[in-house]
Amino acid sequence: MNNTKLTSRRAWLGLMRGLMALALLAGATTLVQAAGGGNKGGATPTTSTKAYDYYLTGQAADMQPAAPATSMLVLMGGGLDVDSAFEAMIAKARGNAGDKIDIVIIRASGADGYNDYLYQMAPGGIDSVETLVIKSRDGANNAEVNRIVAGADLLFI
Repeated sequence: MNNTKLTSRRAWLGLMRGLMALALLAGATTLVQAAGGGNKGGATPTTSTKAYDYYLTGQAADMQPAAPATSMLVLMGGGLDVDSAFEAMIAKARGNAGDKIDIVIIRASGADGYNDYLYQMAPGGIDSVETLVIKSRDGANNAEVNRIVAGADLLFI
């Protein structure tokens, strides 16, 4: 094979690799945006400070459902949200009595993208979905932020 054909073929393969990478990047961005975590939400924060933003969907009053007999840990992230995993967490937190629960989401960026998604997942079974976007160490150590986290029946980080 002569040098001209070899150089031309390498250029073609390089171009194709670049286009494939661009297509994969565009597809990955679309998948993340389809998930609740990618949705920036559109709501104005219920409370906004230099240290954190707080978004509330539902009732502000803290519910006190019966504690589940056992705990549950779900490790999920980096892809699409798995409805069945969220449904299992909600059912576990609600317990046998089917009490209403408070869900708290902790984020480092974004907004209220999970609030409506989770609130509508179990109609009548969720009292509130609260998102905390913690912007700094001061936000993580804020007394109000810690009060909200302590009142969670289900915590999603």
